[in-house]
Amino acid sequence: MIEVEDKFRVHPAFVLPDLRAAEAVAAVSPPRQDVLTAVYHDTADLRLAREGITLRHRTETGTCGWQLKLPVPGAPAGVRDEIHEDGPGERMPERLRGLVTAYVRRAELHPRATLTTDRTTYDLLSADGTVLAELVDDRVDAVSEGANAAQFREIEVEDRAGGSAVLDAVGAVLRDAGAVAGEFQPKVVRALGVQATAPAEPPQPQPVEAASPVRLLIAAVLQRHVRRLLAHDVGVRLDADDAVHQMRVAARRLRSALRDVEPLLDPAWGQRLQDELRWLGGSLGAGRDTEVVTARLLSSLAELPADSVVLGAGRRLSTMLDADAAGARGSVESALHSERYLTLLEDLVDAATHPRTDDAAELPCAEVLPDLFDASWRRLAKRAKAAQQPDAEPAALHKARIAAKRTRYLVGAMGDVYGRPAERLEGRLKDLQDVLGEHQDAMAAMAVLRRAALEPRVGRAAFTYGVLHGREEQAAARARAAFHEMWPRVSRPKHRRWAES
Repeated sequence: MIEVEDKFRVHPAFVLPDLRAAEAVAAVSPPRQDVLTAVYHDTADLRLAREGITLRHRTETGTCGWQLKLPVPGAPAGVRDEIHEDGPGERMPERLRGLVTAYVRRAELHPRATLTTDRTTYDLLSADGTVLAELVDDRVDAVSEGANAAQFREIEVEDRAGGSAVLDAVGAVLRDAGAVAGEFQPKVVRALGVQATAPAEPPQPQPVEAASPVRLLIAAVLQRHVRRLLAHDVGVRLDADDAVHQMRVAARRLRSALRDVEPLLDPAWGQRLQDELRWLGGSLGAGRDTEVVTARLLSSLAELPADSVVLGAGRRLSTMLDADAAGARGSVESALHSERYLTLLEDLVDAATHPRTDDAAELPCAEVLPDLFDASWRRLAKRAKAAQQPDAEPAALHKARIAAKRTRYLVGAMGDVYGRPAERLEGRLKDLQDVLGEHQDAMAAMAVLRRAALEPRVGRAAFTYGVLHGREEQAAARARAAFHEMWPRVSRPKHRRWAES
């Protein structure tokens, strides 16, 4: 469940204004009183609080249960994903503990604070009685490590059916009355104090300039993509759309970054991380590839004319794809529940915080990056030339796609230093990668169709698979032609003059 709310800090004697002054709010329900006791769990170094994550067991009138609140990537601070599990506080649900694995890793979770809240709740109603929003007025007493930690009062306005317009209107009324907006700190963070607001692990990347040591750019790139990998770990465990793909991309970007700066790293350290990221990417790859092929073939099947679809062909194909997906999902789950993965997470967080660079990494970005880019571009140009040959095998286009992706990732990292020129080239390389990716997806789909056509007792369904195979052959041919047309434009020298040493 996605929670959308605004928070306000108020003084103890604050008087709630007439909320009917807010546009669309026609009436306010009588107040409902309750007392809530919440026990917050975290690691000794408050890893969850530092990420804006709360994990608690809460007791209120007639109910008790566990709640996990997670930030939603890319969403405003007041939007969080809220997950509930019923049950007593003596035993944390395994599912909730598993969802925070990427942040907690091998650390233990313990009760860190207990908050007792005197809550007054109001429903904000429209003229027809619809609940537009819920306002709660909380007076909080916090105890941490056996001592009184904080006392404060805050107001939360949570969207029900009114949307952002109602939240904005109610917020304006509250601000006019003296409430201070923008208080998105969870209650437990206010109770735990300064340590709960320390930088997360790894920290957010900081700006890098041309004169900065390239070591700082390496750290920023690792921090950005390690943080993305940690965030998408949660999405994969929740089976969120596209989460496997995004986590795989983060792993690939990390591995690519390490390969590109190999001359600046401790060799054994960098190689070990690359090897483990290759393993993780492979474990995620089957899941992603199956997702892509399944969506592609089922969509293509739905577009076929009725006289091309033999009865039972769709069912047989779906059954085979479902079995592939189950096997791929098992591979992903096995990897994410392994000790090897936990070790990799610990190593990645450490790497992003303290990359093992050598003395050459102290040179300025402007001096080091052009040579790294030149090496990457020459590799791409060589593979693109091979893929442009009339008799080029599909493997040649696959190698060109991998080279385009690696160069794109490097150029993306250089965007921190070079700005818009690098961003424009990154966009062109992404378009090139997408065209070559379409060719690769078509080849993968053809392989699945050939396997389906060779299954026992396939019968006349093989006809339908042949029709689908023909469509994929056409898609691959179109992608190959688009690549031949696109590469001369992408490779124009003017697009990369900014990177010349």
